[in-house]
Amino acid sequence: MTSEINSHMVRILAWCSLLAALIFGAVRLIPTLRDASELQARKSEPLSNSYWLAAMTALNQGDFGPAVEYVRQSIGKPGVRSQRSLLQGRMLLDGGKLLAANQAFQEAAESPELQSLAQFWLGATAYRGGNTVVAENYWLKALESDQNNLEAHRSLSVFYYDLGAIDNAVIHLVKSTELNPQDAGPYRLLGLIFSDYERYEEAVGYYRSALDRKLTPQTQDEVLCELTGCHLKLREYQQGLDTIGKASETVDAMVLKADCLLGLGQQQRAIDLLNEVLEKDPNHLGGLLSMGDAQLVAGNATAAVGFLERAAAVNVNDYLANYKLAQALRSVGKTAEADEVAARAESIKATRERFAKLHQDATSNPRDAEIRYQLGLTAEELGMTEMAGVWYRAAVQLNPAHAAAI
Repeated sequence: MTSEINSHMVRILAWCSLLAALIFGAVRLIPTLRDASELQARKSEPLSNSYWLAAMTALNQGDFGPAVEYVRQSIGKPGVRSQRSLLQGRMLLDGGKLLAANQAFQEAAESPELQSLAQFWLGATAYRGGNTVVAENYWLKALESDQNNLEAHRSLSVFYYDLGAIDNAVIHLVKSTELNPQDAGPYRLLGLIFSDYERYEEAVGYYRSALDRKLTPQTQDEVLCELTGCHLKLREYQQGLDTIGKASETVDAMVLKADCLLGLGQQQRAIDLLNEVLEKDPNHLGGLLSMGDAQLVAGNATAAVGFLERAAAVNVNDYLANYKLAQALRSVGKTAEADEVAARAESIKATRERFAKLHQDATSNPRDAEIRYQLGLTAEELGMTEMAGVWYRAAVQLNPAHAAAI
């Protein structure tokens, strides 16, 4: 009987021990289960959109860290596949892996919210790969998806400007100024375009808008010089003098200042300034031309001939150098030489007029590679070798099989 009681007590104690162990284990397991539940909940939570935007902004500044961290945290989370693909595409593009970048951007473009942005980056990928026609198509698609896609407008404006399709470039530049009024770049480029078209009053307005915005010191000096050039064309000599006075004292700025002084009737001040220029750079074409003008105005025709002969030697294809030299030679009685130089000036003038007509044709025919090729040839005739290269590249962009342009 005693043994039965003892056996029964052992079983009771065993069950109590087991129950206690189960309870203790359950109590210890509760925090673990709670942590796992919270972890699962965090995995199912979408990442903050501001986090993604911050990663995109960091990439613009060359910082890959936030993008890498976003990609890592986005694995397994719902609703972020397209955002992750866009970030991955940008990192792949920066690394020169164009095919992989293109695939990532294609995946991102499946999202209606990111379609326009992804199409822009698809265009950027194609452009980097040298396929400019595909790039243009993607940028135009990006604008179909979102007409306020600033980056697409910017890219198209530069693309069309490089191709000489100026009317198209102006459309996208003006839209860029509306979407981002604080950006000085589009205003400066519009100033250049309207100055080239000899629409100087409009160019002045755009240049002043650029100067009202943040510019690097170097760009500000360039814009001040370009604006002064417009004032000179408009015979606004005092405005030009006030403008160039704000620029750094480079030789180019000194020549422009001398031209303004000459326009204001201050010949000796202009001559003194040009002497400084030619001491620093004896072959400065603008300085030699302006000195020739100043000497003629001052009644020193023989001195003017010497400076203008030097100018024509610096650039035999410069129209103004030859035209002004012919005038100076006539003023000192060297008629035969003047006639010869004048004939050369007229030939250069005819080539320049042909160049201007080709520019108009390029604007009217933005897809014509042959016109760009002819512009390159004409630029070479005028001694503008860098400009010729620009036009040959434009021809190849439009027609990669254009053997002569290649």
